[in-house]
Amino acid sequence: MILLRRQTRKDPRGTPRGGTVAVKRRSGWRKQVQVRYFAMLREQAGCGEERVETGASTPAALYEELRGRHGFSVPAGRLQVAVNDDFVAWDSPLAAGDRVVFIPPIAGG
Repeated sequence: MILLRRQTRKDPRGTPRGGTVAVKRRSGWRKQVQVRYFAMLREQAGCGEERVETGASTPAALYEELRGRHGFSVPAGRLQVAVNDDFVAWDSPLAAGDRVVFIPPIAGG
């Protein structure tokens, strides 16, 4: 997985515009997604959000990639996941440009 700079692409008239596209790499189809972290995940990642390039097709696969990279101590089964502001199942498909949020359990009293 690689952190990316913002890429631009051109509309049909050739005018550059911001956007996210899936790109073919030697290792297969990869896409950019925006990931946000809260609470202990933010502390372990060292940032509140990041744009990543991934070959993951589901939030579960993406979390496992990020868990290996950042050393997250929380297993996926204890988290909630939202994609584009909606809670989703861990096996839901991911698309280029999705906004993914991993939400850890919150303690309180």
